Amino acid sequence: MQNFDYYVFYQANCFMNSYLAKKLKLENSKIPETLSKYWNTSSVSIPFTIIDRLKESLEGKKELLLCGLGVGLSRATAVVSFNDCKISQIVEVD
Repeated sequence: MQNFDYYVFYQANCFMNSYLAKKLKLENSKIPETLSKYWNTSSVSIPFTIIDRLKESLEGKKELLLCGLGVGLSRATAVVSFNDCKISQIVEVD
């Protein structure tokens, strides 16, 4: 489980992400967070987190473990490889 550069979890609440990090013995620096900035953005929280927190960190080859958790037993996990990925700025509209 320690082989990945980053672990990007669904941003439902801080407690859940902290619990997962502790239970899986992961470094907090490998778990980017956007909940404090965007709140719970539902299904786009994983892409938002990649764009907002990791856009400067995806040079070279990086392996990300993405994990979405839902109510009940719904969950999905994917391993995604990035190779010199370039990401545009987020454009916020009022």
